[in-house]
Amino acid sequence: MRLLNRYILRQLTAPFFFALAAQTSLMLLSQVAKKFGALVGKGLPWTVIGEVFLLSLPFIIAMTLPMAVLLAVLYTFSHLAADNEITATRASGISVYQVLTPVLIWGACMAALNFAFVDQVLPRTNARLRSLLIDIGRKKPTFELREQVINEVPPSQYFLRASRIDAATGRLRGVTIYDVGGESSRRIIYADSGAMAYAEGQTDLSLRLYNGAIHQYRPAEPARFQLTYFTINDVRVKNVFDELQRNTSESVRGDREMSTCEMLTVIHDAREEQAEARRERSELVLNDLRMLLEQPPLRAIPAAPPDSSRRGYCGWLHSVLAALLPKTAEAQAAAQGVSPKLPPQNRPVMRPRVRLSSWSEVASATDRVRDADRRADRYAVEVHKKWAISLACISFVIVGIVMALRFPRAGIGLVIGGGLLVFSIHYVGLTAGESLADRGLVSPWVAMWTPNILLTVLGVLGLLKVSRESGSTRGGDFQELIDGLRHLLRRLLPLFRPLLPLTRRLTTGLKRRRSAIRRAGLLRLSGLRQLDRYVIESWVRIFVLTALGFPLVSILINLTDNLNRLLDRGLGMKEIAISYIYSIPENAFIVMPAAVLFATVFTVGAMGRHSELTAAKAGGQSFHRLMRPVFIAACAASALAFLVGELAPGATARQLEIQKARQARPTRTRFNFVYRGDKGWVYTIRSLDVTNRQLKQLMFERQGTGLSYPDLVLTADSASYDDKLKAWRLRNGASRVVVGPGRQATFNFRTMRLKALRQSPADLLAEPKAPDEMRYAELGRYIDALKRSGNDANKLLVDQALKLALPATCLIIALFGAPLAVTSPRAGAAVGVAISLGTTVIFLLFVQITKAIGAGGVINPIVAAWFPNVVFLFAGLVLLAKVRT
Repeated sequence: MRLLNRYILRQLTAPFFFALAAQTSLMLLSQVAKKFGALVGKGLPWTVIGEVFLLSLPFIIAMTLPMAVLLAVLYTFSHLAADNEITATRASGISVYQVLTPVLIWGACMAALNFAFVDQVLPRTNARLRSLLIDIGRKKPTFELREQVINEVPPSQYFLRASRIDAATGRLRGVTIYDVGGESSRRIIYADSGAMAYAEGQTDLSLRLYNGAIHQYRPAEPARFQLTYFTINDVRVKNVFDELQRNTSESVRGDREMSTCEMLTVIHDAREEQAEARRERSELVLNDLRMLLEQPPLRAIPAAPPDSSRRGYCGWLHSVLAALLPKTAEAQAAAQGVSPKLPPQNRPVMRPRVRLSSWSEVASATDRVRDADRRADRYAVEVHKKWAISLACISFVIVGIVMALRFPRAGIGLVIGGGLLVFSIHYVGLTAGESLADRGLVSPWVAMWTPNILLTVLGVLGLLKVSRESGSTRGGDFQELIDGLRHLLRRLLPLFRPLLPLTRRLTTGLKRRRSAIRRAGLLRLSGLRQLDRYVIESWVRIFVLTALGFPLVSILINLTDNLNRLLDRGLGMKEIAISYIYSIPENAFIVMPAAVLFATVFTVGAMGRHSELTAAKAGGQSFHRLMRPVFIAACAASALAFLVGELAPGATARQLEIQKARQARPTRTRFNFVYRGDKGWVYTIRSLDVTNRQLKQLMFERQGTGLSYPDLVLTADSASYDDKLKAWRLRNGASRVVVGPGRQATFNFRTMRLKALRQSPADLLAEPKAPDEMRYAELGRYIDALKRSGNDANKLLVDQALKLALPATCLIIALFGAPLAVTSPRAGAAVGVAISLGTTVIFLLFVQITKAIGAGGVINPIVAAWFPNVVFLFAGLVLLAKVRT
């Protein structure tokens, strides 16, 4: 048995580490794709950028380690069963329970390791990451500003836009400042360049602008328009740092930054506060009754001294740390500085009351009871969650063995699909339980432990059933599950006679052992041969599981981390679920190239391990011809990636709106705002009334470049929207053409229609799209308007080119991955995972580096966007040419 135990544990080791590396790397790649562009080019040292991502790793590992345990068990035992090794052990008199014992011990060790990591390492790294991001925001006032976007600078009424921002030095280029705060005037400040930094005291933001002009308009004097040209102009925005302190306070540590013992201390304090509030409320009631009965009030009962002793896990941990860590020396205070310790004070004796308790006193005590109970429940949920997520490793071991022995021939589909199914059930249960516990509907321990209990019970029942079966290679694929469902439906059909024809049709279709694509007949109609259809079916199966599965894991992990925050914003579970549905396109787009690489490596690698490549070559099929359907599928994936990429910006913006991460849209009115229109126009508006279809005190500007394309400035007292013409009519204003100092022309009007103002009143309520939220065509029009206004658009040109270059990566990465998969076809899936991850990481880092170089104008933006593709295409063609055909 010892030899068998060591063999099973060795078989688990490699799949576990590669599953952990695969999931952690993909989640980290998602973080890199979302945050790398916001950190690079901001003047931060590479060590700081690396530290940000390094500190993001512990949370990802804490979530992916239990799933790696599940995938390792599924992979190992499905292979042991498919290779008849489980049958051989049973023939030798070794039962399933004996095989389960070492794996269960291994799962318990993984659970203990994960809990120690979650309880001791994760809170410290979360606190460090939070402090680091706060320090970055303090030291870099331009860190949160985005190029080519109208940025609001709270708490002032300034809006700032810059074509280029150098966060390292605070230098700005192509600066425009819209001042909408004054009641008597409106200003727009243009500058060729500028510098931004915190003033002395680190509370006010100082901007020094160079070589520009100020356009000032006073509504009280509509005929007057003031132009002021300057060489140097200083602008000071007050209390910006105070606003940052309120938004990112360091004084309070959240539950994600506290260990179990620290949270238990908070729970203990909350329970004491709750008991104290209840005691106070009871005393108020009793004293009121005694006063009505003309009896003296009761004396206050002394409060029990707080219990500071440590018990259970916290006591054991404290004793271990005290034994391992060196004791801290205590400094002796000077004699004259020693103050005697005061004895603990009891609550003062209540004096005779001359009035009844007020409603505010009773309500205050009641609110204290409720708030303390909610605080205790919230932290209790987090404590139980730490234990439940860690001990899920044991539940996953039991469920994984049952699934692997029940479906031994399901292959990689069971490992990825079955693992994602179990993982989703567990984390959805945790999320739903957390929501119910935070609302006080169920007990925290019931909410957090129900998924573990449910999976464990199902696993034990399945284990009892599997242990009675004589063999493990009978059937063993998902067809048995379909047959079982069909048999169950047949037994239940008498209860649903009206559904008999439909049910028979469905079960007949499910009985056919064909994939979804083959059942649709798409491949047969395409004229592809049977071998090509087989290759494409294998490729598509893995591609779909990866492209949908890993975004699902990312969503569940993100939901687990942010659920409390979303609930605090007043969101219901329905709104939270809908918001995360909108996040699917962005997550799928990020993982699409990796999904293509995974599908290519696993498909080609499996064909090599099973000697199918050798058989195809013996039949006269070259490797290049055999890979043709893979490359066709990769082309289809490129087109799909482009479509998903076009959907992602709008879907992500909608997600942020639902989650209230953005400022909520007003519904009827809007005041003192700046709106970026089409063709380079910017609207500065005092008020918008959607009900009456009116605008008040308007100032529209289009920045020009000189005589051939001058500045245009329109001012008007009001405007009204004509629903029939779908246009705005401006009243009592002036149109000005500004070429330079002393060179302007003014045309007054009573009414006028502006063709550039195409937005309806409802459109003006919404915030205009930022460049990263635009589709390919929209971004192209915006870039054209910026170029005509003389602004630097290199960064946006790179972003637009990447909207085509990144989808094309799917084809290039397939050309690169197919030759790598056959270099060592018998090395197993572990080598395939390693190749996939290494290639994807290198490529994405390459893309981000060339993107930053292109945005800086060092090389052509189009070349910067396509250069990584060209390099990997060349490498793929070289590797493909070296493969033996």
